[in-house]
Amino acid sequence: MNKKINYLLVSILLSISAFIYLSVHHYSIKSGAGGMSLCSLSATVNCDAAALSSYSELFHIPIAVLGGVFQLVLFFFVLFYKVGWVDATLYARNTIRFQLLLSALTSLVMGVISLAIIKVTCPFCFATYLFSFISLILGWSIVETAQTDFDISL
Repeated sequence: MNKKINYLLVSILLSISAFIYLSVHHYSIKSGAGGMSLCSLSATVNCDAAALSSYSELFHIPIAVLGGVFQLVLFFFVLFYKVGWVDATLYARNTIRFQLLLSALTSLVMGVISLAIIKVTCPFCFATYLFSFISLILGWSIVETAQTDFDISL
């Protein structure tokens, strides 16, 4: 189990790294300071077009920043779970599972938007999607829940 948690933490860190690149790229494209990005290879594989789309922001905050912050919170929660700073209660395990599931579902929605609506792919975006599913698979087996832990008393 310890090895799987380490892989989960690495997967989350790789996702955070991709989100940092996407955030920097987003702000440089929006400000006009950036040139062609590392992953602008063609009309369909183009991070610049993805960063300039209306789907790249929510309330004028880049999705990459929101995703990076979410992954950072998830990273610390899993880290605290690993070192025992968070009790391994049913509620803690279900919180980790919920965060992992929410991340994967958001990745699925963003992937569909990328492919079906704006018709542009971004390799770094798809890396974050991939790492969210890897994290979900790793994390789901790590934080198995047992029905015997359920207690509704306060």
